[in-house]
Amino acid sequence: MAEAYYVVVWSLALVALVAIFWFSYRSMNSRRLPASLQGVRIEVMPPVRMEDRVVDADWEIPLVATNVTRRPRALPLLGASAQIKTEHALYNALVETELDWAGLELNPEDTAFGSVRLTLPGGQAPRRITLRQLQPRQYALKARFQPAST
Repeated sequence: MAEAYYVVVWSLALVALVAIFWFSYRSMNSRRLPASLQGVRIEVMPPVRMEDRVVDADWEIPLVATNVTRRPRALPLLGASAQIKTEHALYNALVETELDWAGLELNPEDTAFGSVRLTLPGGQAPRRITLRQLQPRQYALKARFQPAST
């Protein structure tokens, strides 16, 4: 009888440790936006509906990168695609920057702009965004948006 009790206790402890390990690993490799990466602050602005058609709508999500330090800093390299979550589905979107961010350095207090563009079915709005930092460390940068009024 006592052996069954120990098996249950050890099983629960193992499940708890696996859950703690999984959540800590996930939190170490993701960041909430706005985030400061190597002295460069990355922010996403609320989504803007660029064109509204009957069947679908074009959306743009502006990105702003600002050097918040006193020295020039290299911009973190972001992936070319982002994942956008709506109320019903997950979509891939294109990340565009005004300049090529690879190897670009920002002077103190300078900013660089970019955007995420996508087309969504009518009646859906972006709720969450996930960007990927490629270098120097791979992070998932995540942000949530307030539901857009239609």
